[in-house]
Amino acid sequence: SFGGAIHSGVTTFYYLELGATEVDIGWLASLSQVGSLLLAPVYGWLLDRKSALAALLLSCLMCSMGCLIRGFAYNITMLYVAAGVLGLGAGSLWTTVLSYVSRQSPKEHRGIVISSYLFQVTSLRIIGKTLYPPWNVFVHRGVGVEDKLIRYRIHMGICTFFCIFGFFKLLAHGKHLSLSSARNTNSTEQQHQQQHHHHHHHQHQNNRHTTTTTTNNNNKKKNEMFFSTHDGIDENDEDDEFGERNGLLLDTFISSNPTGTPLEAGDVARDAASAGFRVSTGVG
Repeated sequence: SFGGAIHSGVTTFYYLELGATEVDIGWLASLSQVGSLLLAPVYGWLLDRKSALAALLLSCLMCSMGCLIRGFAYNITMLYVAAGVLGLGAGSLWTTVLSYVSRQSPKEHRGIVISSYLFQVTSLRIIGKTLYPPWNVFVHRGVGVEDKLIRYRIHMGICTFFCIFGFFKLLAHGKHLSLSSARNTNSTEQQHQQQHHHHHHHQHQNNRHTTTTTTNNNNKKKNEMFFSTHDGIDENDEDDEFGERNGLLLDTFISSNPTGTPLEAGDVARDAASAGFRVSTGVG
């Protein structure tokens, strides 16, 4: 943000100095956005499957190469190449950093951490833009660079310096990014496994409840059929155990009498009494 902000005030004049037209400047900006769009899924995959270090190294490398090509460009073609390479790296750099910061921040402090990060980026841009006028005076009057194009190249090269510095800094001291990303990935997988186990257990409990409810309903229907056919059994008993035994007794009657021949009332009363049911004595 800081390096790009310093040369942002002179970028358009640098393009014009190399012979670019207004149309070329518009296409250069569009090409950078297209490059960012094409490689964005790759950065997301690296963050999820590999590490934040790999994503940041790739982004910084592309940014360094793009800034370097642009700083030494001598025609419009090189500017187009530089814009494409820059789009592949710089366009996703801050999004990649933001994603990593968000993932590593504690949930209860994530809002303030992200806000602080955005505040820092915005502040660096404001400082960079503010420092361009005195920086330009220093290069022009202090160093004595009179050639306008060379002075513009110096300004454009500041961004290259920060990108290259960031790349080698990450390469030397960024191992903790890889380790923290691996821990985060393992933690995420464990959470998914726990959620899957909880869902499976909950579904199993629901299935058992459904089976129990269905069995009780079937026994209740059997009771109603039994009472409507055999008046000798006391149907005012609403005890759950009685209902279940009644359903079992009806199953026995059905299985022992497959022809559907009506059973004698005395037989029904006798069998029911032997099974422990309360029966009336008024049936012959």
